[in-house]
Amino acid sequence: MSHGYTTSESALHGLHGNLRSGAILICAWGDKGACGRDADGAIFHAPAFPPERVVDTLGAGDTFNAGVIWALNRGKQLSDALNIGCEIAGKKCGMYGFYGVADKVNLK
Repeated sequence: MSHGYTTSESALHGLHGNLRSGAILICAWGDKGACGRDADGAIFHAPAFPPERVVDTLGAGDTFNAGVIWALNRGKQLSDALNIGCEIAGKKCGMYGFYGVADKVNLK
């Protein structure tokens, strides 16, 4: 947003020219979910997974990043990795701290 983008999709389109060939670009957008652009230029969107009650958002972005990296490292497709990242970030927002957050998501 600080660069003038109003959606994650517009950020992907605006920033993709800064990437080297073969790179992927991911843009999380809080309660709007996240988008990613793969190396072939395909764009994927994952919805947010808001908790029933938001209790602690500190670290939700880091949790999202960790979930996406975990999924990509295990060979998941970008669309699946974005969903995992959004889901685990949503679960994190519904609890205090981080202890046990991974147990709240099916990471298979």
